[in-house]
Amino acid sequence: MIKDSKDSKTLWKCIHSLNPSNPSKPHELITTGDHKTTDHKEIANTFNNYFTSCVEKLRHIRAPSNSNFNTLTNYVQMKFLKKRHNKFIIPTVKVSELFAEITKLDVRTSSGSDNIGPKILKLSAPFIASSLTYIFNRMIDTGIYPSVLKNAKVGPIFKSGEQNVASNYRPISVLPTLSKLIERHVSKHLYKYLTKFDILHLPSLVLDLTIRGRDVLYGEQNKTVSLEIFYQLMLDMNNRLTSIENGMKQVNQINRTLTNLVSELHEVKSTVSKIDKDVKSLNNRCDKQETEISKVITDNFNLNKDLTQLNKTNAETDRNLQGISDFMDNFKEKHEQNTKDVKYLKTTVTQVKNDLNDQAIELRHEIKSTLSGIR
Repeated sequence: MIKDSKDSKTLWKCIHSLNPSNPSKPHELITTGDHKTTDHKEIANTFNNYFTSCVEKLRHIRAPSNSNFNTLTNYVQMKFLKKRHNKFIIPTVKVSELFAEITKLDVRTSSGSDNIGPKILKLSAPFIASSLTYIFNRMIDTGIYPSVLKNAKVGPIFKSGEQNVASNYRPISVLPTLSKLIERHVSKHLYKYLTKFDILHLPSLVLDLTIRGRDVLYGEQNKTVSLEIFYQLMLDMNNRLTSIENGMKQVNQINRTLTNLVSELHEVKSTVSKIDKDVKSLNNRCDKQETEISKVITDNFNLNKDLTQLNKTNAETDRNLQGISDFMDNFKEKHEQNTKDVKYLKTTVTQVKNDLNDQAIELRHEIKSTLSGIR
């Protein structure tokens, strides 16, 4: 099977079935007070308390000091004064840009709390892109970020150690796919804004704001970013920067792929249009053939009726011919009998004639004799 298999996904699925891994979700967990529980609700609450406590500790550890904040404030103000501009305005979303972002979604990722996965979004992108664009632009205009897009499905992932200890798990959160689209839009334009004022070190770094900047950017009605918000973003940059060269290569590759997909889409549309024309032509031909077939069926039906009538006529003719044959046979018999009777009559007449001749001769002799005696 391994030698002949060309489907790697099926092959690895078979291998994993032979060597199943340990379950990552515990069936028993130690809660507060070293109490063990198997209740799903208590397990969920235990994980929730542990993960939120870790976040609170992280906030205290990474809390900005006044000196660092003042330094950052002076640095940002200097950049703003050089350009004579200090406001960041989120631009409106365009349908084409949103459609391109939807096509970049990875269909292998999970869906969030709305249960709308990337696969269904990619399949329905041509039909929902304009509606989503309107919704996102309304969010930008009103400055209101729906709380439902902030809700994430959080699940525990086992790291190591004992499986019934909550600290041996790390949380993984899955946000709604729609929130990722609007976050990418804000991240892209905020990145351009920050690079415009030389706030980032562009030769070697690129900013990724798709996670931490979500709740911050939509807090103000005037859609502006204050210095304090910039400071929070700067703190988040330290652990979330990657190489700009690799990022640009990926962007170029995505653009090339998107261009190829668009050209292929146009080709598919033209092919579908041709197929539609062929289908319509074929349907017209089928309709004509159905009409002709109906006509042939009607003609065959009429022909069958004529054949049935002809068979009846032939049967009647056969009966008449049989009657004529019987009449001729009877007539023949009567003719033969009449012929015999005629022969018999002829014989009788001949005999009578001969008798009369004999009697006439005798009568002549008697007359002659009588006349001779008289003389």
